[in-house]
Amino acid sequence: GGRGAPPVRSPEVNDGRVTFRLRAPNAKEVAVALAGNRLTMQKDEQGVWSATTDVLAPDYYTYSIVVDGTTINDPANRQVQTSYNSFQSMFVVPGSQPWLPAAGVARGVIARHAFHSTIANDDRDFYVYLPPGYDARRARPYPVLYLLHGLGDDAERWMNGGAANVI
Repeated sequence: GGRGAPPVRSPEVNDGRVTFRLRAPNAKEVAVALAGNRLTMQKDEQGVWSATTDVLAPDYYTYSIVVDGTTINDPANRQVQTSYNSFQSMFVVPGSQPWLPAAGVARGVIARHAFHSTIANDDRDFYVYLPPGYDARRARPYPVLYLLHGLGDDAERWMNGGAANVI
């Protein structure tokens, strides 16, 4: 008791429907910006705004929340689509799409590294995916695939949305 309200869970994916929530008791108008549409949220007695989508197809989705005209990311969601200029909140509606991660499949690990670019004079990230059962002392070298992100994305996008570590 006395420690404030319980945390808000958002987004919550259930049978293809997604419920978004935001605690903002003093806000006048709140909406979810998702896939080019705005979904108006309703406020309850505790000042928590919520809205639920219709059934969405299995896929990766990005969204933001608009509070009284100001766009923010979902403070209850740590999954984001990264980009050089910005980032958006993200979620996955699971399903049978062939490129979505399948349950029960062995996964490797991702190691994040950085290097200093003398040309750009700043530090840059890169990621290395090591397959399940990776053995650094293996006699035969592993195959290598180099992935470069598209314009506006950053190196982390291959995991957050691209699923390069699970396909």
